[in-house]
Amino acid sequence: MRPLLCALALSLIALAPARADPPTGELNASAGALASGMIGDANAEGVFEIVPDEHLVAVRHIRSGLVCRLDPNSGNRIVFYPQAARGEDVGCESRNDAGEMIKLIATRYSVEAQLDVQIQLTDDLIHRQFPDAQTLPASTQTIGSVRSRTIQFMITRDGVPTYTRASIAVIGQWTYSLRYSAPARDAAAAARAERTASALWSQTLGELTTTHS
Repeated sequence: MRPLLCALALSLIALAPARADPPTGELNASAGALASGMIGDANAEGVFEIVPDEHLVAVRHIRSGLVCRLDPNSGNRIVFYPQAARGEDVGCESRNDAGEMIKLIATRYSVEAQLDVQIQLTDDLIHRQFPDAQTLPASTQTIGSVRSRTIQFMITRDGVPTYTRASIAVIGQWTYSLRYSAPARDAAAAARAERTASALWSQTLGELTTTHS
């Protein structure tokens, strides 16, 4: 089995990647056109497909069933991580002007990964990158037959208090991950960030449950 030092680990090491800016002149384009542009920009034809959505930029990773639904006003891109064969370690990345960052990742392993092991490795990576990280309560969530684990923290990034979390689920040989971070200068902002990330992960799990049922 490939080690966890794959897309999720890289997303922790490079928590603030270069922004993927929306294409100039396309801010008023339809969500479907923006999704098509994302696929084209990443040369991801045959690996990702457009998902109809009236308001959000939505694409599906065909092999794993991961659906990314992203704000059309954010900088969005599809990423192929180089540690695996094409299409077996992929993600959608999104960042907006407020500093909110979202990464949804699907990684295929040769055998089924161990959820608790992956969570522990991720926890170690976060504390290694941010030694002063304040641990917030962890949680376990099950939707349908899919069980997931979430760890969350308050960190300081570029001098700004920031809420960050990692959520992971395993379905067969596919491991699905959410990395979410947003500035949180007070408790209310941290609570909003947590609700936003929780809703995004619940929607992602719900669609995966439908796909794999």
